[in-house]
Amino acid sequence: MSVVLSGADAENQKLVNKINDFIGRPFFKSGKYSVSRSLLPFYETPTELVKVMNFATIPNVTRAFLCGNDNVFETDGTSDAVYEANDLFSLKIDEKNALDYVAFFFERLRSPQGRFKLIRNVADIPFTANVDEETLKALEQMIAAPEITENPKGFEIRANVLFATSLFRSELSVAKDGTVEIKSETPLFSDLPVQRPRLR
Repeated sequence: MSVVLSGADAENQKLVNKINDFIGRPFFKSGKYSVSRSLLPFYETPTELVKVMNFATIPNVTRAFLCGNDNVFETDGTSDAVYEANDLFSLKIDEKNALDYVAFFFERLRSPQGRFKLIRNVADIPFTANVDEETLKALEQMIAAPEITENPKGFEIRANVLFATSLFRSELSVAKDGTVEIKSETPLFSDLPVQRPRLR
């Protein structure tokens, strides 16, 4: 997924105006926000994940929206909301974008117990403190490239997944309609110094 970081130019202002209309009030004010835009390759409708940080709030608040054609949608931290977005923007998963979809799916989930994150390499782990070289080497040996197998119902994926502060090697199934299921998980490492969950 390509990411473009940009400020309050005319194109972004038009997009933010549409988002404010969706919210129902001018939550993001001109000159007091920043925009991050990512093209999502698994939707037939050209769709971007748009993250807008509001500098007018204390603390700063970032909200994420899916924007495609004239539609704006905000997920609420549940899998059902992602599945609703899949219908709205016409999900089309293939072998090339299945991992991007799983990463997106996990990113949009919110839970007080922790966050899920697809881990493809050590750099994907959101450390909040320095980690010693021995631990990094151990993690590098534990993290293997994802394996994808297609079947008539969708895809079976073996990949490393971070949940809360623990790293797992997980077996996932991803249906063609976007339903994600964790079929099994093997714990590899616990108590990693990573970001704690935020509910937005």
